[in-house]
Amino acid sequence: MSLRTQERKPSLALGEQTPVLLPRDTYDSAREAWPGVALEREALAAFVDLHADAVESREVRLRHTPPNVKDLFLACACLHGDPKANSYLESMVAQEASTVARCVAGPPDLAPEVRRQLRRQLLTPETGVPKLARYGGGSPLSRWIRMAALRLALSLRSSLGRPSGPKP
Repeated sequence: MSLRTQERKPSLALGEQTPVLLPRDTYDSAREAWPGVALEREALAAFVDLHADAVESREVRLRHTPPNVKDLFLACACLHGDPKANSYLESMVAQEASTVARCVAGPPDLAPEVRRQLRRQLLTPETGVPKLARYGGGSPLSRWIRMAALRLALSLRSSLGRPSGPKP
């Protein structure tokens, strides 16, 4: 047996045990949802483990698959720097930024500004970890991004010159 096959990838959570591997069919289904995105099964398992409820035992986690594991796959791949994953995320951010900008009746430059700032927040650590690392799969990633875009759009709207108030 070579040294390479004996090496184990560290867990994302400090002090945690090696993560429980997801069932192969769960991993394959998540991978197939995002064509062209590369992410190792162990990396996804570590990411899922990181967001698992602290009271769950390893045995429970082995039997439980998060409801949005496909979106967790994409988020994890983005955090690992996969270019194709980042392209999927960019499309999602652009769509949600445009939708939110229309809903909050912002100025014409609101959508591009929300898109730029949200992309930076999601992937660039400001206080330790990128915001995307906080996505735990409790809701679809697009909905989670929409909420982040909405919060950002509301805070930017007044600074970009639009008084607050409902859309006419």
